[in-house]
Amino acid sequence: MDSTTYSVGQLLESLKEAIANTFPPQIWVSGEIRNWHPHQRTGFVFLDLIETDEEGGAPTAEITAKIDAVIPRWKRKQIEATASKASLTLEDGVQVRVLGSIGIYESRGNLQFELIAIDPAYTIGQLAINREKLLAKLKDEDLLRRNAEVPLSPVPLRVRLVTSYESSAYHDVIDQLASSDIAWQVSPSDTSVQGATAEMSIAYALGQVDPADVDVVVLVRGGGSATDLSAFDTEGVARAIATCPVPVLSGIGHETDRTVADEVAHIAYKTPTACAQSLIDRVRGFEDEMAELWRKIYGTSRWELDNSEEELRRVAAAIHRTPGKTLALATEFLTNAPRRLERVSSRAFGRDRQHLAEMPNRLQLASHRSMGHADRLIADSSRSLAKTTEGMFAKHKAFLDNCESIRSALDPANILARGWSITRRADGEVVRSVSSVSAGDILATQVADGEVLSEVVTEQQV
Repeated sequence: MDSTTYSVGQLLESLKEAIANTFPPQIWVSGEIRNWHPHQRTGFVFLDLIETDEEGGAPTAEITAKIDAVIPRWKRKQIEATASKASLTLEDGVQVRVLGSIGIYESRGNLQFELIAIDPAYTIGQLAINREKLLAKLKDEDLLRRNAEVPLSPVPLRVRLVTSYESSAYHDVIDQLASSDIAWQVSPSDTSVQGATAEMSIAYALGQVDPADVDVVVLVRGGGSATDLSAFDTEGVARAIATCPVPVLSGIGHETDRTVADEVAHIAYKTPTACAQSLIDRVRGFEDEMAELWRKIYGTSRWELDNSEEELRRVAAAIHRTPGKTLALATEFLTNAPRRLERVSSRAFGRDRQHLAEMPNRLQLASHRSMGHADRLIADSSRSLAKTTEGMFAKHKAFLDNCESIRSALDPANILARGWSITRRADGEVVRSVSSVSAGDILATQVADGEVLSEVVTEQQV
């Protein structure tokens, strides 16, 4: 056993020499950034380079290796410029390959890696590799299009907005929806959309969605670099979207690349504003469909009523004409009968007096038969008309009863009776938005059994 005793300084110096003899002056090291901390006073950036037991470095992964690292003030701008040029943001959770030197920080006795350069191609490549691996995994588990198969309500008024309250994306969505004058029910969920905590924050917000209270989820952020959007390429966020019980619309705000979140979402839009506009268009489309349906109902009802009136007029005219025409024929026959008898009798007078004596009886019998035929024709026509009229009135009554049921269901009075209300300003204008009232305004709220007067104390948009 060597009995040499080293002082602390001598030990650290020996370690420095051992490191210098083992490693070249500059080496490449790959790892994940954690605890990124720019120091305002000195201009240095302090960070850890780590390895974890999971690919992609999820926040819950266990750290298996770590080394202290520092970016000196004189290299910081150069390294940040290199990253920015490649659309990368250096922050917690980013996989990097960096060039630097290993040494001993003597005042603390720590092993420390000093960064002097970064390889942006490595980071971009790792992001792409991790993204493709995750997409393949989700496809194998039938999760890639699961949310796309969840039905989207034709009137998705109850909106869960998942983003950061302080982001421009939040205000873009709120302002776009408010401009439509539609009665949206927006419930915002303030989440982190960037950095090491973003994955867990977004996944938790999506996991709290209850389909009894929410029609659709809008997941948005206002664009950014490839690393800024890395949270939307994580497994936790992807699984939360895929298994969400209501449709998730994404508006990540990236014009060129699609994130994994876009791939698993019900529908992906380029921007938060486009995402909000799609909801407005869907509700407007439903309103147009309902208006067209009402036009068709009205047109069909009008056509049926007009046809019914025309049919009744034809039937009434037929009733009026049929007996009159029959009686006219019979009358004409009886009127002309004597003249016909006279001509016949003149020709037959010389041949058969007995035949002439019987002619009045034959004439009377013929008259009785003609009148009997007319009576039967009138009776048959009346019975046929009664049956036809009864069937027609039954058919049209059933149709009108159905129309009345539809009208009753949509009657504002019945809607009020089911718990809805209508609020008007003093000038009678219906209140559709808080922007249309001011403190001190007197409002009248109509409910099923009367009207409630109230005064605006304050207005607050949601």
